[in-house]
Amino acid sequence: MPEQVNWTVSVQVAGGPSMSVSQTLEIDAYDRIAVSVPNGGSGTDVHVYPSSSGSTVQFLMITTDQAGSGLTYHGPGSSPVTVHLDQKAQVFIGDAVKTLGDFTQLHFDNALASGAEAHIQILVGRKA
Repeated sequence: MPEQVNWTVSVQVAGGPSMSVSQTLEIDAYDRIAVSVPNGGSGTDVHVYPSSSGSTVQFLMITTDQAGSGLTYHGPGSSPVTVHLDQKAQVFIGDAVKTLGDFTQLHFDNALASGAEAHIQILVGRKA
């Protein structure tokens, strides 16, 4: 029996327009991962899900308590797409997940100027 992910995004510009969208996404499985990424060093590899193909992922949400351009992540490969975790949450839904490439793990690096450890939470929903 499929699981359901209910998501809502609401954005309002101060003194301007607002937009909101809600949707229910059916998935077969989900994983929730919590990891701490120390500042400096060689970074942290996180196994996001067991499948051998990223095409099964329908939903990926990454949150952190420490945001900034010095906190980055990328998938494997010779020319991976590096993403700056410069906001406290990033969400990829549907085909947007493919922008990160084909991955089963993500590598996080923490070079924040504050020197703080970053606490990362990952929620991934996928088809079986």
